[in-house]
Amino acid sequence: SIDQILSYAALLIIVEDFYKLSEDIGREKIENL
Repeated sequence: SIDQILSYAALLIIVEDFYKLSEDIGREKIENL
């Protein structure tokens, strides 16, 4: 159904944002070492 597609798309966006955020945090930690 359309609801399933929308919730799946929202989940992908959230995961992508989380991945980018954790990547930025990881980069900062590496620079601080």
